[in-house]
Amino acid sequence: MVDLPLILDLAAEHVPATLLRQQRLARLVGDEVGELDLEAGLARFGSDMQFAAQLVGATDEVADTFTWAWAAQEGSFDRALVTGVTALRDYGMANGVDELSEAVWSVLDVDPFLLAAIARGWTQASAMYRFPYFEGAMYALLGDVPLPPVQAQEFVQALTTGVAMAPMDHRVATVALCRDAGLSTTGLDEIVVATIGTTAVTVAFTRDGRIDGVDITGVR
Repeated sequence: MVDLPLILDLAAEHVPATLLRQQRLARLVGDEVGELDLEAGLARFGSDMQFAAQLVGATDEVADTFTWAWAAQEGSFDRALVTGVTALRDYGMANGVDELSEAVWSVLDVDPFLLAAIARGWTQASAMYRFPYFEGAMYALLGDVPLPPVQAQEFVQALTTGVAMAPMDHRVATVALCRDAGLSTTGLDEIVVATIGTTAVTVAFTRDGRIDGVDITGVR
């Protein structure tokens, strides 16, 4: 497969994995709508669930922009809420990844979800959530979330949806997704088999590293 920009390598590592965590988070919180408490640094879902939060960045639906949280005006919120993405910015600066180091992006040029998903994976947060925020949304990272176990259908959906979001190495994305989900895997260059409970998910690849087929079977 041809060499891709580092931002797309990061997407392969973290976008499908974040999508799977989003599905597991949705099962955990059910119908509860998240509320972001910036003063307390917490994300709340109903009266029974709350998790530590770190900010990623905000979209403005009027201006069609995404602004990294580290670039927010001083005093907008406690700077301790942006330590994760500030470190990611520094990584972007050191490695020439403009998407991570430039403060404001048009949503026509860069997908905010892709950036937030990379931030989730790079910082090793439990999950990511999109909260309503002024005339747009605030993406935030959630810590120490007791996510429910992985389900095979969710795994397949996260993988196939994730690799369609941007050009990426599908095999790298598959292996990274398995690793992030803590799944046992076997396989050679052209196949990866992930064991999920009593189910095996077999992902086959073409010679250029693209997904050729996905099959779900019972484990004997």
